[in-house]
Amino acid sequence: MTRPFRAVIALLVLWLLLLPHVASQANRNNPFVWQVIVKYELGRSNRSANYLVDTSVKQYSQDFQTVLIHDDLYGHNERLLLDFGDGCPGTSLENVQALNGNTSTSPSMMSQPSIALVQRGGQCTLWSDKVNQVQALSNQYHLNVGAVILFDNATWPSVELITESTDNSSYPTWDASLPATRNINNMSDNDIANHANNIFLAIYFVPNLYGNTLKDLIHSYTINSSGQPIQQYVQLAMFFSETTFSVDQDDNNAGGSGNTDDTYWNIFTGGDHAYIAYLLAAGGALVVALFFFRWCRTSRNGYGSRNDGQDDEQVIGSNTIPLSDSIHKMSLSKLDELCPVQEYRNEQETKNTVCAICLEELNLHDMIRVLPCHHGFCVGCIDVWLTKKASICPICKYDFEDNQQSAQTDSSSTNAATITAPTITTPPPTHPPNH
Repeated sequence: MTRPFRAVIALLVLWLLLLPHVASQANRNNPFVWQVIVKYELGRSNRSANYLVDTSVKQYSQDFQTVLIHDDLYGHNERLLLDFGDGCPGTSLENVQALNGNTSTSPSMMSQPSIALVQRGGQCTLWSDKVNQVQALSNQYHLNVGAVILFDNATWPSVELITESTDNSSYPTWDASLPATRNINNMSDNDIANHANNIFLAIYFVPNLYGNTLKDLIHSYTINSSGQPIQQYVQLAMFFSETTFSVDQDDNNAGGSGNTDDTYWNIFTGGDHAYIAYLLAAGGALVVALFFFRWCRTSRNGYGSRNDGQDDEQVIGSNTIPLSDSIHKMSLSKLDELCPVQEYRNEQETKNTVCAICLEELNLHDMIRVLPCHHGFCVGCIDVWLTKKASICPICKYDFEDNQQSAQTDSSSTNAATITAPTITTPPPTHPPNH
């Protein structure tokens, strides 16, 4: 295993080890609920609410499940809670008013988006019947319902409801998967998937324990404040990823964005760090993939390099044809001049007995071309190779172009060396006469 390949494997393993730490407990299938009591001073405004800071908590349960997400793409939608009973066909506005202390049509309630609390079972069983009735009442009386919470009518002793402070970064984890009997996908009365095109509300499912907790909160705060100058309501918001935030009394947007989904900017800056972590993990995976692709490409390009100690049979057996860095092609006329077609007579004529291109044996009387490097090939194979692909021997990389240039250079040097320089005749020395 080469060093680059080992590096890629190490990076992939590291990324896989870090990925579980990126994933958060809360997700679209199992959200957590931000729960807080809001207070409206009717003498001042029907729209301006104050939080009761001590009531602001995060609620966790493995049984919190998303049935239909609809427009709650990112969660964080703050809604006031309305009790709709079993929500079966026949449920009237008067029934809803009685369950909520005649506050369902109060100015403060109708000025804000709301979420309907509906019990499973009762006078009807199918979930679509309940949701359609809630939808019809909301449209008829402008109740501004944007979501439904269905709570189980069955109780399970193993159900856990965990409460955390909103500024606590820790969160519970579930050691085992949700039991099949408590999974909404296995509930026979869950027919929402068959009617999703006609439903325009987000739908969530919670256990009986939390449903009854919410009913008690409605009675303790909403009903008891009915008719008073200061009215109190239960406000809920679903979160699909872990986050922390602090709540001030006058903070009207602590955990979300009212009746609209958060903008993309708020998702990255509002404490929802899980999205950023996912992007970082995806970016790391992309870098690793690009590095691996580049290494594979480099290895493939360099795979055809011929080792000095590699003989012809090894090159043929490796099923690779090495190429030179600078690729030239040869004309057919030049090929006929340098390597004329000849008949194969015996094995001594060529270094090889197999055509390295088609891998067929060279038989007696076959018409072949023998290259200057003494490698022989079928005429049809080598003609296409040298004229269409490259002017090199497929076996030994003998380059016709380079060797021709070298031969021409050697010839020019030899011719220059044989030029005779002109002879200069020096007259014999003269001697002075003797006296």
